[in-house]
Amino acid sequence: PNAAVMSWRGTEGGIAAANLKHPVVMTPGTHCYFDHYQADPRQENVAIGGYTTLEKVLSYNPVPEELKGKPEAHFILGAQGNVWTEYMYTSRDVERMALPRMSALAEVLWSGPSKSEYADFLQRFSSLRYTWERYEINYSRSFMRPELLPEKKDNKAGFTVKSQQKCSYSWNSNKTEKVNDGFIAIPIDLKGEQVLQVWPDAGNDSYSLTRYKVSAHKALAKEINLNPEPSEHYPGKGAYTLCDGVEAVIPRINREWLGWSGKDVELTLDLNEATSFDRIEINSLHDPNNWIYRPKEITISISKDGKTWQRWNPSRKDESNARKFIYQNAMPENCRFIQIKMKPADTIPQGSPGEGKAAWLFLDEILVY
Repeated sequence: PNAAVMSWRGTEGGIAAANLKHPVVMTPGTHCYFDHYQADPRQENVAIGGYTTLEKVLSYNPVPEELKGKPEAHFILGAQGNVWTEYMYTSRDVERMALPRMSALAEVLWSGPSKSEYADFLQRFSSLRYTWERYEINYSRSFMRPELLPEKKDNKAGFTVKSQQKCSYSWNSNKTEKVNDGFIAIPIDLKGEQVLQVWPDAGNDSYSLTRYKVSAHKALAKEINLNPEPSEHYPGKGAYTLCDGVEAVIPRINREWLGWSGKDVELTLDLNEATSFDRIEINSLHDPNNWIYRPKEITISISKDGKTWQRWNPSRKDESNARKFIYQNAMPENCRFIQIKMKPADTIPQGSPGEGKAAWLFLDEILVY
């Protein structure tokens, strides 16, 4: 074999090539595409999608687990970082997307398994930042912001805070509080759309501030049964993805969506007790270029005991929004269980990407008010 192989659609192709004794350059989209978002898209310039943080790049090992300890491992020559510029208009945009992730990948490839921990890398990285600033090289400061991960803890919706420093936070720019045990719970007395701000105690500029919009609604952190389970390729955070208080961004980050291919979907929501509501909002994605279509049919039923169901026929339906189905009733209902059944779009039509294939159905937050 004398053909060098670049493995960019995951690692499987690189593994197969190395086993056949081809030289391989690993460049999977999971770690090596620097046109992907490098921090939460809510505070980033528009990019093609994806989510590849500085810490994630530093964690990369170009030698897959399947080849470790095997003689074929030496056919892995290294890795390559990639920057596609569809969403970049100037050279400074390219610099901002490549740096500092390019430095993290260089550390991985030069140091191998002995590469540093993330905290140590950031400490040494300060001298490199000084050089870039001296020569007016534009690098991203996004790594300075705390990362917020929607989580459910002790039956409370909230956020795990990832940061190398101690942090503080506020709701709607009101009282400042310290982040304890790396978790911020959403207060039960909050209603509707809220703004959470988190910052490192040592931070004193806008680069260090993380800002999140949170939807506090009656289904927040409640139990949802999924039938069937979503695809293993788009599992999100399981059922909690639909009730974590965070509406997904577009272009999408896969971890914020649940995806099914060509299957009817049934969601059963347990509100824990009889609850009064008059409005349900269902977030779905319509992205035909990626084979993703809105459901062609939605039916909603309600129940007091989870056994006897009646069809819910709201007086107003707004299905014109490409992102959200909104159902509003003039009179509030009072029940414990809500069941939502969806039928996916038909087979992808001729002339469209993926023609003849089953359409994907992607769902995010189910809001109840």
